[in-house]
Amino acid sequence: MEVEYTSEAVEDLKYWKKHNNTILLQRIRQLIESISETPTRELANLNP
Repeated sequence: MEVEYTSEAVEDLKYWKKHNNTILLQRIRQLIESISETPTRELANLNP
């Protein structure tokens, strides 16, 4: 599955990268990966 980012999402990612929030960026990547692999499955736990 291909992920398309809105311009707002790209700006948000740039902001978090600029502010060196690696924990949040890692969590975002995990969520996107999970959604890409199983788009119809519910996420069990959104909190780390």
